[in-house]
Amino acid sequence: MESCIQKKITNNFGENDLKEFIVVIWRRRIMLSFIFLFFLVISSIYVLIGIPKVYSSSIVVSPGNFENNAITDVNTARLFVLNDSFLSKVYKEANITSSSGVKEGIKVEGVKDTKFIKITVANKDPDMATKVASKIALLCVTQNESGYQKQCALINEQIDVGKARLQEYNEEIEKSKQLLTNIDNTGMVSLEKDLWRMRLLDMLKYLEDKRTILEERNFTLEKQIQSIKNTQIAKSEDNPAVLVNSGRKAPIVFVSGLAGIIIGLFMAFLLEYLKVNSLKSFLKTFSDRGFEK
Repeated sequence: MESCIQKKITNNFGENDLKEFIVVIWRRRIMLSFIFLFFLVISSIYVLIGIPKVYSSSIVVSPGNFENNAITDVNTARLFVLNDSFLSKVYKEANITSSSGVKEGIKVEGVKDTKFIKITVANKDPDMATKVASKIALLCVTQNESGYQKQCALINEQIDVGKARLQEYNEEIEKSKQLLTNIDNTGMVSLEKDLWRMRLLDMLKYLEDKRTILEERNFTLEKQIQSIKNTQIAKSEDNPAVLVNSGRKAPIVFVSGLAGIIIGLFMAFLLEYLKVNSLKSFLKTFSDRGFEK
């Protein structure tokens, strides 16, 4: 069942009459243009003045791989970087007196298909964004430096101990070989010589086995110390901040222009309706329609 308003519009313009629709738009073209331009101008002024520019600076770091490292993956990096104690050191190093809104602009994320970590700082001040990003990366390195050095010192100490022990084994092996060589020159009888020879051979084998194990252990430690890395800056610090919110302006203007067209069309057809029907009748129609529901 058609409502009253639908019947009246049908009587005046004709149902689905494209020609009448175009006639109404042409008749109200000035008003439609004004409303459209009004929304367009207001939205343009807003995006130019009302939306503050935001700049972003990013630095990529490579996490360390030593024991007790504070930054091993993106999750530990996020906890480490966004810690208030750490950020207070960043602000101090960067000579930042007012840190309001800085933490909210810091983002820590992983680089796809790599172990690298990307630290991004967004701020209204491009110099602030660059400075904070650089200081965060530098402090990530320096804060872990002591742990890295301790790990290296521990491995080097084990290597030195191993080398000293290896030297002792080599000396013992040389002594055993000399005894084997000189055993025939002793005054012992043949049976005693055989017993001593067997003991020396067993000792020599034991020492050589120990030396092999120790050499392998030292080799593993040397490879380990070559492979361990501290947190490092994988991308240069000299990374200027770039404007990041410019892409949001076009959609705002587009949506505002579209809203202007819709509101203009509504006003045009409302005025056309009121030309034939009084405002009182219009309001009564919607009032009756409300009661019907």
